[in-house]
Amino acid sequence: MKVLIIGIPRSGTTSLLNSFENQGYVKISEPYNYNIKKSIKYDNPPKEVLEQDNIIVKTNVTHIPYEWKHNWHTFIIEFVKYFDKVILLDRLQFEEHLMSIMHLHFRIFKGKSVMQKWSSNDIDSNFIAGYLAAEGDKILKRDKEQLKRLSEELNIPITYYEDLYSEDRIKVFELINKWDLNIDPFEVLDYLDPSKKLKQADKKSII
Repeated sequence: MKVLIIGIPRSGTTSLLNSFENQGYVKISEPYNYNIKKSIKYDNPPKEVLEQDNIIVKTNVTHIPYEWKHNWHTFIIEFVKYFDKVILLDRLQFEEHLMSIMHLHFRIFKGKSVMQKWSSNDIDSNFIAGYLAAEGDKILKRDKEQLKRLSEELNIPITYYEDLYSEDRIKVFELINKWDLNIDPFEVLDYLDPSKKLKQADKKSII
């Protein structure tokens, strides 16, 4: 089965991708993210998508191949045609999502790993002020609207981070089963355990 995950950054796309690691799938993460793919250049579509029977690809809203001359929406509408299943991921809580996105960019700015546990206290207040001055919140809203438009056009519901990482494990198990994938849902369930979330409780000031 060929599976495509399309999401907003920090919506659980990486954890979901990795949950397929031991289930006989070839994984490709963000093939058209040229900020991280300095040496690897993927075709459109990646040749692995054409050659492999079981493959899972994750991409984010706005990522397009260099050679694509139109907007992201026109690209993704064509791209999804190569896959048997498409999963859309976002977050419901906007402020929490924005804080997570800011932390992502803050760690990139500092040259640190972005896949580490963190709390809101870790982000420099000046960085937050600068990020908002650059209208980073409006960019996130725009990206969410693009994913919503895609959801409506493809008639595929958006799966939300808050549901994927719910403490109600039966609810999560049922959600995974609704995707109707040829995978072990318990394996996926383990990867999506709430204890594995990167966001930690904020540190309280001691006064």
